[in-house]
Amino acid sequence: MAIDKQTRAEILRLFFAEKWKIGTIARQLGVHHNTVDRIVAEAGVPLQLRGRKPSKLDPFLPFIRKTLAAWPRLPSNRHADLLFNIVSSRSQQNSTIITTNRPFAEWGEAFPNAACLVALVDRLVHNAEILAIDGDSYRRKEAGERQKQRNAERRRRRAAKGGRSAEKAAADPGTS
Repeated sequence: MAIDKQTRAEILRLFFAEKWKIGTIARQLGVHHNTVDRIVAEAGVPLQLRGRKPSKLDPFLPFIRKTLAAWPRLPSNRHADLLFNIVSSRSQQNSTIITTNRPFAEWGEAFPNAACLVALVDRLVHNAEILAIDGDSYRRKEAGERQKQRNAERRRRRAAKGGRSAEKAAADPGTS
């Protein structure tokens, strides 16, 4: 999106003179916060002074940009082809890490009608070290704990409304 000189000047004035944060400037002027961040960055302000914390991905951004430039966007039904091309180009030269919660047998559901799927899996597993982590999901475990806490809180509230003691409700949860 092209930003006119007047808006650019206003962004820089609000950031430097008024000490406004990037998000505040974006909301006030009706532009996207990434646009404001880009204009402030072009003015030579380092990342830490722009109010944005460094990301864990920052060291990898040049590689990500290079890869995206080399492999432009494909139609949605060609994702398997794109992944195949990336894996093929990196095969025998660079390491590739892929995480998934689906076994290879179920990849056909994620990439329907992909003719290259068998070749893709073959390239991935050739000379690969596969780490299968079997165990309970942390998210599922935490969700179960949160649900138990909510249920206990509901029982306490019902006991308080119904005149029963909280101790009796906790000892006999099936009757509330």
